[in-house]
Amino acid sequence: MAFVDDGFVIRAANESLAAQVGRAPEDLVGRTTAEVFPGWVQEAEQACRRVRESGEPYRVEAEPQAAGGQPGAAWEMCVAPVHSAGGSFLGYLVVHRDVTERRQAEEQRDELLAQLHEVGERLAVAGTQAEEHVHAICHDLRAPLTVVQGHAQLVLRALEKAGLKGPEWRSAEAILTSARRMSAMIQNLADSTRLESGQLKLSRAQVDMRKLVLDLAARLAAATEPARLRVDAPTNLPPAWADPDCLERILTNLLGNALKYSAPGTPVVVSLGVCEGEIVTSVSDEGPGIAPEELPHLFERYYRTRQAQEHGEGLGLGLYITRGLVEAHGGRIWVESQVGKGSTFSFTLPVADESR
Repeated sequence: MAFVDDGFVIRAANESLAAQVGRAPEDLVGRTTAEVFPGWVQEAEQACRRVRESGEPYRVEAEPQAAGGQPGAAWEMCVAPVHSAGGSFLGYLVVHRDVTERRQAEEQRDELLAQLHEVGERLAVAGTQAEEHVHAICHDLRAPLTVVQGHAQLVLRALEKAGLKGPEWRSAEAILTSARRMSAMIQNLADSTRLESGQLKLSRAQVDMRKLVLDLAARLAAATEPARLRVDAPTNLPPAWADPDCLERILTNLLGNALKYSAPGTPVVVSLGVCEGEIVTSVSDEGPGIAPEELPHLFERYYRTRQAQEHGEGLGLGLYITRGLVEAHGGRIWVESQVGKGSTFSFTLPVADESR
């Protein structure tokens, strides 16, 4: 630190400044700033003139070699005006410090950020290519699978018409069931990449949740025991603001799991209600329940519980996609379960605004 008069002559200096320029403090007194800081006279004098004109402190940073300094060192000079008690201008208070380490840290930070940005761009390109490959594979698989499903349905109808319900009918039914299962797996794979890439687009509308759940339950009941599915919903339930197709996918996943993993004849109940401006939907079963250590991982991508592994089905994407669809609507999803007592999966959706 130094006091410099209006003629840019140093009138006082401390030991810190003297050490920076490699001189004794008394050796600086009487010298001009041009003598002490030959590497950046212009910056120093411009800073002083700016302070004189504005009356405000000013900071300038440069990279010259000050007297006694090292090449490439970074310096910062802070200049403030000094006035007498009567208000007349006396000179400048100059604080000069080495900021080389800070400058190097900033350069390293900028370099690291540039590298991270480059890596991010490469990952984005790789991610896009992977998504394109997945979509192409899914598209190519669907075509022959549709043919398999169509012919299996024709064979089943022909066998039923002929009154043949023996091994041939069971084989055709197994082909159709497996084809449908594979179709669901392909759809899950395509949906998971769409969610990961942020390409999911919602077509929201006011949805009568009670009606949608009752219609879906009736359709599912046709393929299972009708008495198993029960719906508990108030008649005055407000509409949800949701994409009907995505909502049906969410409910189908949850109801399908509840029916699959609970014993035949046991009830599966869908409950609807309103809480704090959200519609809460719960799907409860009386199945074997889920182990506590598995609960935190249920909605992770590719995670399969021990029960799912024993069934040998799926890719572990169903609940992951369900969570993604719920969260895309701004909702939440969670599970409560006790081993031996069953499970309840619940999710929320926003209530539709009356102005919509």
